[in-house]
Amino acid sequence: MATNETEIADFYRQLSLLVKSNLPLPESIRQLAANFDKPDFKQVLFSVSAGTSKGQPLSEAMGQFPDYFQPFHVRMIESGEKSGTLSEILNEIAYMSRMNHQLVSMVKGIALYPVFTISFSFMLFFLILRLVVPQFAQIFSELLEGEKLPPLTDLVVTLSSLSVKYEIAILAFFLSSIAFLIWLFANKGPASQKTFIKIIRFLPFSGNIFKNLQMSRFCSMWAVFMEQKLSMVYAFEAISEIIEESKLSASLKNISRGCAEGRDVVECLKNEEIISDLIVLTVKNVPETRRSEELKNLSQMYRERTIAAINKAGLAWEAFLIIILSVAVGSIIIGLFTPLIAIINKLGG
Repeated sequence: MATNETEIADFYRQLSLLVKSNLPLPESIRQLAANFDKPDFKQVLFSVSAGTSKGQPLSEAMGQFPDYFQPFHVRMIESGEKSGTLSEILNEIAYMSRMNHQLVSMVKGIALYPVFTISFSFMLFFLILRLVVPQFAQIFSELLEGEKLPPLTDLVVTLSSLSVKYEIAILAFFLSSIAFLIWLFANKGPASQKTFIKIIRFLPFSGNIFKNLQMSRFCSMWAVFMEQKLSMVYAFEAISEIIEESKLSASLKNISRGCAEGRDVVECLKNEEIISDLIVLTVKNVPETRRSEELKNLSQMYRERTIAAINKAGLAWEAFLIIILSVAVGSIIIGLFTPLIAIINKLGG
């Protein structure tokens, strides 16, 4: 698929402006489709336009093309249709899409060096185990006359034997990994970006990235619903259905139930550990008339924290990589040269 995340974000932003002007939805989408150069995305938009002209909700028409419109975005649009905030939701999706694209680009830039280093080191270690270690193993066998090798040396020799035995499988894995990484880093489509984000979630030191990102999205969406003067019960319930993080979604459902029972929103927010204390403090001390504005400010602050968390994670990944490579290189050197000392002493004796 040739369409990238930036083009889809542009579509959301332009559609938001047309919806805000109360122009007919099918004609608006059709006109926007004519302005895009990529034939694949143009055809998708014509199909969405045709669906809405037949009475389909926009979310339903878009939901038929998950490779172009993420399920998360479709859920947000469905919520906007039900609450009458479609224009605001579309604008928010456009902003979030651009933010996601920026974050992914930053992470890719930071991760490119460690990934290249790991790939190069993997190939270098394989060549050492495949070509160099067997020569040392032969020397040890001839000169030590069956003496037991040190544990570390024995481990290196065993790994060398495995690299010879499974040479084809290891090379196939390495080449397929390189092809996957090229697709992951070079492709700018939604599928590769979504896959990249999923991988980053499993890496160490990435917790703060997604914690701040989720808080940013929560504040932004709550501000949208608040500006439309929708009830907190509905707002929290709607956001819980939209948000991707399961723990945050469960907490928002609890808050919605608490508000429905008549409890104070500050108390409900405070009872959920996943909700940032700064959000609780803001809601508690800011007048209701200014809350939506302050929530937008908080959203921007959490976006900035997300960027800072990415930079910190990048430094941690590099340090972690240096330690791993140092241990691997040191183990091979020590493993190969420890028996040589015994051989030298034996020959000297």
